[in-house]
Amino acid sequence: KNRVEAVVGFYEVGEEQNPDDVGKCSREWSTYYLGLFLPYLAPLCLGGLCVLLHFTCCFVACCRCCRRCICCKERGEPRYSSKSKVIFVLALWIGVAVSLFGIGITVNALAFTMHATIDWQLCTGFQLVEEAIYGTTRMRYLGTSRALGNLEEMASTLDFDNDVTKLIRTTFQETGEFAKQQDKLQKRLSHFEDVLKMSGPGFRAFEHRCVFCSLAIGDPQNVIIGFPQTGLLPALMSELNASSSQSMVQIRSYISDVFIGPGLEDLASRVKRAIGAMNILDSALRVSLVETWAQRLPSIDVIESLRIAFFVCLGFLSTVAAVIGTLSFFITKVRARALPDRAPSGKVHCCSWCCLLFFVASGALLLTGVLILFTVFAGEGCIFLRREVFNHEGIARYADLLGLRPTPGGGTAPSKAVRDASAYAAVEIARSCFASNGTGDMLLALGLGKSLEFQPPLSDALYKLDGLVAKPALGERSAEYVEILRDAASRFGGMFTLDPLPVASPATTLDSRSATVANGTLGILALNPNVGMLMIGSTLVPEKVTGPDGRFKEGLNSFASLIAGPGKYTFLHGTAGGGYIITPDLPSASELAALPPTTQNALLYGRAKEHLLASNRSFRCDTLDEEGNSEVRLCGVSAFKDFVSQEVALMQKQMDAASAEARRVEHYFLSDLRADLISVLRRIKELRTLSNCRFLWARIEALDQALCEDVAPNVATSCVNLMALASVAAVGTIIQYKVWRHLKDNKVVGQELARFETTHSRFSLRIQELEDERQRREIQLKAEHQQALEEGFTADGTKIKDDDGT
Repeated sequence: KNRVEAVVGFYEVGEEQNPDDVGKCSREWSTYYLGLFLPYLAPLCLGGLCVLLHFTCCFVACCRCCRRCICCKERGEPRYSSKSKVIFVLALWIGVAVSLFGIGITVNALAFTMHATIDWQLCTGFQLVEEAIYGTTRMRYLGTSRALGNLEEMASTLDFDNDVTKLIRTTFQETGEFAKQQDKLQKRLSHFEDVLKMSGPGFRAFEHRCVFCSLAIGDPQNVIIGFPQTGLLPALMSELNASSSQSMVQIRSYISDVFIGPGLEDLASRVKRAIGAMNILDSALRVSLVETWAQRLPSIDVIESLRIAFFVCLGFLSTVAAVIGTLSFFITKVRARALPDRAPSGKVHCCSWCCLLFFVASGALLLTGVLILFTVFAGEGCIFLRREVFNHEGIARYADLLGLRPTPGGGTAPSKAVRDASAYAAVEIARSCFASNGTGDMLLALGLGKSLEFQPPLSDALYKLDGLVAKPALGERSAEYVEILRDAASRFGGMFTLDPLPVASPATTLDSRSATVANGTLGILALNPNVGMLMIGSTLVPEKVTGPDGRFKEGLNSFASLIAGPGKYTFLHGTAGGGYIITPDLPSASELAALPPTTQNALLYGRAKEHLLASNRSFRCDTLDEEGNSEVRLCGVSAFKDFVSQEVALMQKQMDAASAEARRVEHYFLSDLRADLISVLRRIKELRTLSNCRFLWARIEALDQALCEDVAPNVATSCVNLMALASVAAVGTIIQYKVWRHLKDNKVVGQELARFETTHSRFSLRIQELEDERQRREIQLKAEHQQALEEGFTADGTKIKDDDGT
C-alpha cells in the first residue's frame, strides 16, 4: 500500500461532507507532500546553495577585498606547484572533461528522447479523450457526448405529450380493425394448415393418402411439378409474411409493446436513468481528462519547450566547459613557457568555472530536483492506479473521487433514489469501459440491453414497407396461390390414393388432438408384380381420373379387374364388373385363406377402400368460429371434400377483407410516423451498434504504458544523468577555481612584490641622497662655524665681546 493510496483512502467524498473530515483530509495531503519533499528536496536545496555559492565566488573573483576575507584570504607570497601536483590536477581534469563532454551529449540526446516519449504520452492521452468523449468511427464507438445526445432525443420522443407519441397512439387506435382482420386471416390459415396436417402426407386413412393435403401442405415424397415444393399453404403464408400488410402488423405490434402503455413507461424511465448515468460519466471524463489535461496543453507545450531548452543549454554548456577548461590548461602552459619570469593569467580558468561550470552544476541540480519530484509522484500514482483504481472493485470504491457521483440537486435526476440509480449505472459503465475485466457493453451497464432489442425488426419492417408500398397488400403471388388452392380443392379435394406405409411407421395414427378412428393398418403388402404398380396409387372413384401430375389414376372398376382378371370381383361402390362384391368386411378371413397371397393382399386393399368410403370419422374437419375458436369434427371422404372447398372460400373472403383494411390504413404508416420513427430508430441503432467501449481499456493501457513505462523511466534516467552532470561539474568547478585562484594569487602577489621592490629601491635611493645632502650640509656648517670662530663672530654674525665687555 503506497502513500498515495493511504491518503486517498483516508477520506471519500460523499454527498454530505463533515468540515472536520475535510480538514483531516487536507492535513493528510499536506503530510504526504511534506513527506515527499523532505527526502527528495535535497537536489533543489543543493542547487539553491550552489547559486548562492556562485554569487559569493563571483564577488571573490571581481573584488580583491573579498579575497582578503578570512575564508578566502589570499596568499602572502607567490607559490609554485610541484610537478606531481600539476600532473595529478591535469589527470583529474581530463577525467572530468571527458565526463562533461560525454554526459553533455547524453543530456542533449535525452532531451529529444524524452520529448518523443512525452509527445507519445500526450498523444495517447488526447486519443483517449477524443475517443472516450467524442467517439471514433474506426473503432465503431459513438462516445459519451453523442450517446448522451441520442438518449436525450429518445427521452424527448418518449415523452407522453410529444407529437410523436401522440401520432403513435392515433395510428394504433385507427388501425385496430386492420389488426383484427390480419389476426383472423392468420388464424384461418393456421387452422386450415393444422387440420390438413392431421390428414396429411404422414397419415394414412385405411392405407390411402390425401392428395389435396399433399398439395396444400407439401409432401417431400410426392412432389408435383407446377406446385410449390413446400406446399400451397406454406407458400401462401410465406408470401403473406413478406407482404406490406405483415410489415404493418409488425410495426403496430412493436409500437404497441414499446411506445404505448407500460412499455412506454418502462422504457422512458430506463432512458431517463441512462441519461443521468451518461451525464455523470461524461462530466467526470470532461473534468478528469479535458479540464485538467487537454485544456492545459498550451501550458504543457511551454513547459516542455522550456525543459528542452534547459536540457540543450546544459548539454551545450557542459561540452563547452569541457573544451574551454581543457584549452585553459593549454593556454596557461603556453604562457608560462613564453614568459617564465611572470605568473600567467587565470582568466580563461575563471571563465570556465564562473561562466560555465557553476551554471551547469546549479542548473543540473535544480532540474534534477524538479524531475525527481515528478518521477516519485508519477511512480506512486501509476502503482496506485494500476492496483487500486482500474479494476472492478476500485472504480466503485473511488467513484466519488473519480467524479462518478451526482451533486445533490444538480438537475441530473429529480430525486435521491433516481440519482443513486444513475450513479450506480455510471459506475457500471465505467467498470465495463475502464476496468481490466470489463465487458465493454455500455447498454448492458445502462440497463437498456433488452429494452432496445425492438430496433432491428422494427427498422426492417419500416424499410420493408417502404419497398412494398406499390405491391399488393398481401403479396404479389398470394392471389395466384389462392386460385391454385381453390382449383386443387375442387379437383382433388376428394382424391385419396392407395399409398400404404410400413407397419412400424408412427404416421399411421391420428394426431393427439383428434378423436380415435378405427383404422386397421395393413402396411405394405406384396401384390402381383404385373399389376401392382397400377393398384398402388388407385383412387376411390369408380372410373379412372387424372391426378395432379397429369397421369391417370386407376378407379374402383379397373382395380377390381386387376385383382384376378375381369369379371371376378366388383366393388360395392363400383359401377362396372361382376362376380364377387367387395365390401368393408368381405371377402371374409376364411374366404381369403383359400386364395393366393397376392390376391389376398389385393382384396385386403379393396376392403380398405370400401372401409374408407363407408367411414364418416376418418378425417378431421374442424371448424373455426368468428372468435377464432376451433371445434373438433370428424368426417368422411365426401364431407372432407366439401370441408376443404368451404375453407378455401372462407380463406379467400378473409384475405379480401384483410387486403381492403391494409389499403385503408397504410397511409398511417407511410406518413409522418415513419419519418419520426426512422429518426429515433437511427439513434437507437447507433446506441446498439456503436456502444462497445471495450477498446478504451486498450487506450488506458497505452496511456499507462506511455506514462509509467516510457515517460517516468526516461525522467528517472534524466535525473541520474543530470545528477552525474552536476557532480562532475562541481568537481570541475573546484579544479578550475583552485587553478584560477592559484594563478590569480601568484600574479597579484608577485606584481605587488615587484611594485614594492621598485618603490623600495626608489625610496632607499632618495633616503641616501638626503643623507648625503645632510652630511654635506653638516660639514659645510662645521666649516663655516670654525671659520667664524676664527674670525671672532658667532654663527649669527655677532662680534664676540671681551671679558671686559668691549
